Amino acid sequence: FQAETAVDQTRALFRAALAAALLYNLQFFAEWSLTPDALAFSAALHFGAVTPALLLIAAYARSADTPLQRDALGAAIPLLIAFQATATYVVSAAPGAPYYLTLLAVAPILSNSSLPLSKRAAMWSTAICLLLLAALTRLPHAAATTPLAFGGLAPISFCVVMTLVSAVQRNRSARRAWLLDLRHRLRMAEIGLEARHDPLT
Repeated sequence: FQAETAVDQTRALFRAALAAALLYNLQFFAEWSLTPDALAFSAALHFGAVTPALLLIAAYARSADTPLQRDALGAAIPLLIAFQATATYVVSAAPGAPYYLTLLAVAPILSNSSLPLSKRAAMWSTAICLLLLAALTRLPHAAATTPLAFGGLAPISFCVVMTLVSAVQRNRSARRAWLLDLRHRLRMAEIGLEARHDPLT
C-alpha cells in the first residue's frame, strides 16, 4: 500500500504544507487583534521560524520516500503552529490572549482534515496539541483573574476529536479500497492465466 500510494501521498503533503503556510500567515491578523502587545515577538516566530519551516517541509515532501518521513514532516506542521501559539500566549498579557488558545485546537483540525497522516501520527499530533491546550488553561495568565476552564474550550476540543476519528476512518477506507483493487487485479491476472492455458495439454 505504501509503495503504490507513495507518489500520491507526497504530492498531497506538498500541497497541504503550502496551504498550511498560507493559512498560517493569514492567521497573523488574529494575533494583531488578540495579542497586540506580543506582535513583534509573534512576527519574529511567524516569519523567522515557523513559515520557513513550513516551506522547508513542502520542499522536502517530494523526496519523502518512507512512511516515517512523511509522517514526521506532516505531524510537524500542526505542532509548529501549536508551539508558536503557546509561546505567544505565554508572552502576551493582552485581554484577548485567552481567545488565542483556540489556535491550539484549529491546528490539529486542519491537519486531520487535509494532511495524509497515518493513524499513529494523527493521534500523536492531536494528543500533543490538546495536552498543551489543557495545560495552558490551568496556568495563571496576566489577562485572566482566574485560571481558564478547559470546559470552556470543550466544544472545539470535541471537534478536534471528531476530525481525528474522521482521519482514522479515511485512512482505513483508503487501505480497504486498495486491498479491494489489489484483489481485483490478482483475480484478473488469474483469469488471464487460465485463459492462456489449455488444461488438456
